[in-house]
Amino acid sequence: MSLKRRQAETEMRNKGLDLPSDVVNKMNSGERMPMSEYQKIKDWIVLRVLDDGTKEETRLCDAVDEAAAAGLKVVFVAKDAKPPVVRIMDFSKVLQEKQQQQKAIAKKAMATSTKELRIGFNIGQHDLEFKIRNAEAFFAKGHKVKLLTRLKGADFYKGQEQALKQLQTLATKLEDVATVEKEAVIHERNAHMLLKPKVPDAK
Repeated sequence: MSLKRRQAETEMRNKGLDLPSDVVNKMNSGERMPMSEYQKIKDWIVLRVLDDGTKEETRLCDAVDEAAAAGLKVVFVAKDAKPPVVRIMDFSKVLQEKQQQQKAIAKKAMATSTKELRIGFNIGQHDLEFKIRNAEAFFAKGHKVKLLTRLKGADFYKGQEQALKQLQTLATKLEDVATVEKEAVIHERNAHMLLKPKVPDAK
């Protein structure tokens, strides 16, 4: 029998039966499913991926029974395919993989945090160049950089314009590797500006 004909016959057998996403999600999350919900999908024809990579059509309930006998779980790997594709797996490994993926995502989010660079109100040229190199290193790692200048005493009343101009000048010096996300502003006794890594032009 040709592949197209088998697919057509499978669609006919599945026609009129629902494959609710919430039920599938429960199976894939390991959540206990009420029998009334399982009854909705147990007669679906699914394509099971075997250990050697080959595939075979089977009823979902038969795959579930086989998995239960082996202490395993049926997991949908392509629920929108026709027919849906499943695997019989060790669900503890599935959960472990998901946890590892979540940790990797969290680690990446932490890695792309915002770094703060304090710029002295009367910073010298040598120190300024040092701060620029630090900022460039942060941008190279994907971090955002908050530039901050504290205004103390009389500087708060007389030096606000100078502090803002100083941050804008620094942003200009970094324009090859960064763009301004938030313009320089005065908040309380600080002048600050937020820069983010520059996205390379698409070629």
